[in-house]
Amino acid sequence: MYKLKYIIFFFILEISFLNLILGSKIGKEGDYIFAYFSDIVYKTNNKEFSKSEFIKINGECVEWEIVVNEKKLMVFKSKYTNNLIFSFQGTHSFGDMASAVDFELFSCFFSQSSGKGCGNIHFGFQDQFNFYQNLMLSIIDYLDQPYDIYFTGHSAGGAVALLASLFYSNEKNLKNIESINCITFGQPAIGDDEFNNFFLKSLKKINYRRYINVENNPTFHKSYSQDPIINIMSTVNVYHPKFSSDSTIFLKCKRHFCPKFSLGLHSSDLYLLNLYNHNYSQCNINCRFVEQNAKFLKFREYRCMVKNESVLTGIFNPKGILPDKYSVCLFTSKKQYKHYEFSLFKSCNVNYYKDYEDPEILIDKVEHKKEFSKKLFNYKELIVTVENHNSILGTSSFAYNLSFINPLPTLKPPTNLSASIISVKNDLLYIQVNFNIEDEKNINNNNTNYNIFISNVGQNWIKYKQTIEPWDKKNYISKIINDIPKGMYSIVVFSECNGIQSPPSNIAFLKYI
Repeated sequence: MYKLKYIIFFFILEISFLNLILGSKIGKEGDYIFAYFSDIVYKTNNKEFSKSEFIKINGECVEWEIVVNEKKLMVFKSKYTNNLIFSFQGTHSFGDMASAVDFELFSCFFSQSSGKGCGNIHFGFQDQFNFYQNLMLSIIDYLDQPYDIYFTGHSAGGAVALLASLFYSNEKNLKNIESINCITFGQPAIGDDEFNNFFLKSLKKINYRRYINVENNPTFHKSYSQDPIINIMSTVNVYHPKFSSDSTIFLKCKRHFCPKFSLGLHSSDLYLLNLYNHNYSQCNINCRFVEQNAKFLKFREYRCMVKNESVLTGIFNPKGILPDKYSVCLFTSKKQYKHYEFSLFKSCNVNYYKDYEDPEILIDKVEHKKEFSKKLFNYKELIVTVENHNSILGTSSFAYNLSFINPLPTLKPPTNLSASIISVKNDLLYIQVNFNIEDEKNINNNNTNYNIFISNVGQNWIKYKQTIEPWDKKNYISKIINDIPKGMYSIVVFSECNGIQSPPSNIAFLKYI
């Protein structure tokens, strides 16, 4: 009888395990994440930001806590993937760079801490690094587990990111640094030849990737236009180091997306467009895009992965001296968007096969403030473009807010989490995890998963998934997990439904050494 009940219990729950090591380094395929964080740091003065962003890593939705949101620095921390990103603000244009940055070179500050000579570096880049050094140091020093640390930025922000990478790759007294990574976009050169030699010697300690937008691919063309800001420091004889490496990555403009002037190649939006990867993008929950002072020649695109019902809202407010004539288009598939071609004279222009539907024109070439709200059903990926239809100049100043809101209610976290060791065999632990479900909507929803995260101190988190069928209306779950090595563990549980995660439960602890 006992065995029969035992079999029925597990048949009803249909428990399935997926041991997924989440803690891993973000490789080149995920560099859209850094392009995205390098872009939103320009909006740090905007109070609309919540306390977190949800970005996927290899298709797995991850919550990124916004640890710092300062004028020229944002810091993002993903506790359950052990990734920490520092994003530095750069400059938007050649004019900004020329007026805001002092080109004078000063003695490299690394020589004081490392005892090594490192030449002369750009004063403005060093000054911005120094301004945030104590803050960065306190965040890294406070880490409770080994983290992969990334420094990123666009334009001058990329130069500051490289200085930070060099500094922390030469620090020997800090614990919990698993790796140092630097990913930059349109980064100018930093220092003289002596500094470049110091950088090349340190490169083996850093995973470094520097992206450059080009009009034509230099692999196949002898002459090509490239982002002009990367060589702006040549006016004071400062150049990028010469080395044979995959660290320098050229991004060829996609069809119809290249700007009219080479300076447009420096746009952070173009880096975003060239690197987009849906497996490393915003999750299918609440995507929000806020522009306070947008300036662009053709269009900007915004993507959101969605499930079931969502509501798209937009508030547009042209502010410039000249009227900003604009259109807004909604694409409901990647195939449809593939045939999009910007036209100054036609909104949402698509050269498509006869089987494709036209994109929906949400706003059609207007110059005044406008708002809209639209319910959307059963789409997986939505793409919105905001088009500039000024015939002479680009948008002079444009503010707008786009939001994809999932109307599903916020999930409540599991409660009363506890864990205990039920047996030990061959130095492996068999543990039992117990928690309550207090939200009736969670119990009755057949799409609800309960994700258990377990972390051994000093190691990565491991995720276990368990699906509860709706007709098993239990508010108490007990889960047995086998073959856990001896150690000290922290355990936390999330509810997840339709790609939306609940806040975490309380944390349970286990110790067996």
